[in-house]
Amino acid sequence: MLKSPLLAGTFLFAMLSPSALAIQSGVGGGVVTVGDDRLMPAVNVWIRSSSIVFESSFTGEKNSAFTQQTAFPQLSWSTSLGKSKTLEGSFGVGGLVSRTKINTYDESGESKQKSSTSAGLALGLHWTPLLGKDLRLRMSWNSMFIPPGTSVLYLTFGHMQSMTAGLGWEF
Repeated sequence: MLKSPLLAGTFLFAMLSPSALAIQSGVGGGVVTVGDDRLMPAVNVWIRSSSIVFESSFTGEKNSAFTQQTAFPQLSWSTSLGKSKTLEGSFGVGGLVSRTKINTYDESGESKQKSSTSAGLALGLHWTPLLGKDLRLRMSWNSMFIPPGTSVLYLTFGHMQSMTAGLGWEF
């Protein structure tokens, strides 16, 4: 699912780098909402330095009629909720990057492709307990609100959600 060399390289560099770059980084899986009534499997990656978190979920679907790839990148500020050291809330900006290729052909004989990008407000709730000396479990719920008038939505607010779980390394 990590089709972008930049995202894949950033994630691998953070996983293998000294603590100056990232305190936590990891990978996991989960589901994202697609429309009002569909859940799609997703791959999730995150990199955290202090209270700043970059997180993205990647999903896609391929069948005979179309191929769709979607990413939900988020850059958030995270803080502990109450006295808990493992429960956190986050808010920041998020994006929706979607690419659809329709396999039916037009008069020129080429398949049709559409790409769209939108930005909005990102909110999240995360539980990140230590499982060992440096190993962390991360369970997250993220929600993104996209205002009307962006390239994906024209008349209504958009709302995307992801629910993910994964393992990460703490430097």
